[in-house]
Amino acid sequence: MPPVSKLAWKLTDQWTKQLHLLLLRMQDPRDCLEFARYHENSWMPPFWKWAEATPGLDSIALEELLADPEYDSYYSHAASGAPLYGSPAVETVWRPQGRFRRKRIQELQHFRILRRAAGIDLRSLTHVVEFGGGVGETVAALSDLGFSGRHLVIDLPPMLLLQRYWLRYSGLPAYLAKDLPRNNSQDERPLGRTGVLLHSALAAPHAALRHLADAKPETSLFVAFWSFTEADPGAREKVWPLLERCGIVMLTFGNIFDGVDNVAYLQKELSSRGFDESHHALSWHLASSTGHYYMIAVRKEVGSLTCLPELNCHNTTRHARVVRWFSLSDARR
Repeated sequence: MPPVSKLAWKLTDQWTKQLHLLLLRMQDPRDCLEFARYHENSWMPPFWKWAEATPGLDSIALEELLADPEYDSYYSHAASGAPLYGSPAVETVWRPQGRFRRKRIQELQHFRILRRAAGIDLRSLTHVVEFGGGVGETVAALSDLGFSGRHLVIDLPPMLLLQRYWLRYSGLPAYLAKDLPRNNSQDERPLGRTGVLLHSALAAPHAALRHLADAKPETSLFVAFWSFTEADPGAREKVWPLLERCGIVMLTFGNIFDGVDNVAYLQKELSSRGFDESHHALSWHLASSTGHYYMIAVRKEVGSLTCLPELNCHNTTRHARVVRWFSLSDARR
């Protein structure tokens, strides 16, 4: 695997350092033997530790999830009823309903908000594109919720190996795109109708787009939890064709990251790409993360959005600038 290059890999300063440390772990045989102890060794990037340090995931967010009228029928299969994902050392939260982990609570919080605000049944999706796959928890959460389509994760080479390790460790088959059979043009053949494909962010954009050739906007979701707006703008540019191919988009972001003004960036890109004409969109403050926001965009022919106070969305929490000018329909699908 080539060394981490900030310029070639289009990384921000923070991720350059963390990816370099991860790559060093993967090149040391002693560390490779220790990979199952990733969490207790406090290795970087600290994926589970971020969630463990987020306020409310073991209390308010969990109580809201448990109180949801659909908890037993929809969410429990991916919460208390799901196998624990990833490192055995990740902290477990106990409730009368069963055992939980904060990272999984956070994932389900995101998808519960998407379901309530946009009326999306995740089980009906056929394609999910995830930019920045973290440790693979989003893949696992969607699978436990009943998603059975094609899940495409776009990330950098060391992260793809990390994700393949933890997904397979947890019993979820995942495949590196570079390992797929090639066709005559030397592009990998598209994955079958279902499965988890880990695709390099360094590859040409058209290679990933091949896996969305049969995707319909109404059943295709693009997700990026902080990752899209923590990437270098040059890396984001390669992702836009994938984002635009999906009819449903969900991001979380902070206003500024590593010197990049994400507010100005999102305003400019969404406007220049005509999202204000083609999409309903909402952006509002995360209840659990100070200074961070959701942005959900849905193509107008796919559905509508509702700003719900019980999801912490109301006039005082909506972002003052991002997608504020977008049309918004209060009618549910």
